[in-house]
Amino acid sequence: MQAKLAPGACQAPLDKRIYMDTIHAVYTLRLTHEFQDWLDGLNDQRAQVRIAARLRLAEAGSLGDWKSVGGEISEMRVDFGPGYRLYFTRRGSLLIVMLAGGDKSTQKRYIF
Repeated sequence: MQAKLAPGACQAPLDKRIYMDTIHAVYTLRLTHEFQDWLDGLNDQRAQVRIAARLRLAEAGSLGDWKSVGGEISEMRVDFGPGYRLYFTRRGSLLIVMLAGGDKSTQKRYIF
């Protein structure tokens, strides 16, 4: 049984009613070459998709599970696979620079 819409309600699918220009980015992300090389080099395509989705959420203002690891460096934790870590710093309120990526086993290498 299909639900009935109220008279005058929009019948277009949801993805046709939401336009990208209505979603404003809170942060501007910049990726270092090291970060991009790390992301491109991941063998797990599902992990690449999850990390890309996490970066889109961060750009929209939702940093999710993150913490400072010292100084101006913070990490976003991605609860997938071996536990990916995305290292970043903020420059003002509008820019996040993605410095490096790794997993729990490489964490000490990126924390200075």
